[in-house]
Amino acid sequence: MIDLGGLLAEIYANPDDDGARAVYADALLERGDVRGELILAQLRGSRAVGLIDQHGSAWLGPLAAITLRVEFERGFPARLAIDCTRADTLTRVAMDPRWSTIQLVELGGHVRVDDRDLEPSEDPPGLSRYAAAEARNRRLERTRRRLLEQHQTAAIVTLATAPGAARREFRPSLTQLAEREARRNVRK
Repeated sequence: MIDLGGLLAEIYANPDDDGARAVYADALLERGDVRGELILAQLRGSRAVGLIDQHGSAWLGPLAAITLRVEFERGFPARLAIDCTRADTLTRVAMDPRWSTIQLVELGGHVRVDDRDLEPSEDPPGLSRYAAAEARNRRLERTRRRLLEQHQTAAIVTLATAPGAARREFRPSLTQLAEREARRNVRK
């Protein structure tokens, strides 16, 4: 009887070893586990989207609680977009061995901001209602961005000790990258 736990530990210790993944897939298939199908399909170049849609959350285990989007490669999560504003959950799952196969973490999430979070207004008195509302909205957006960046920094620090950290890349969410590019274009 093949030790599935040992094979999984081998994959997490050597995430680039496709041989261990193939042996693990065969062992799973012998037990009727559909994850074996996913691993073999992706090792052969298929995307196997249906299997991921159906079982992806279960295969993520506790990482599913912070996952906004995931891409599997060779049967394991490789790219993960996470909600970095959920610091408590992120701290709880930071040492999960599933991080070993993840090469890219996109840091996203939504930060709620209201007037209590705003820095004091530096707007001159006597602004029209429209101008005052626009100024308030700009302050809200700056505050939201600042708070999200703080969450992203904290997430990177938390995940710096997670399994596989040396091979992992972090980047802001694609939405943030698009917002930054739009702001750059407006300034030009």
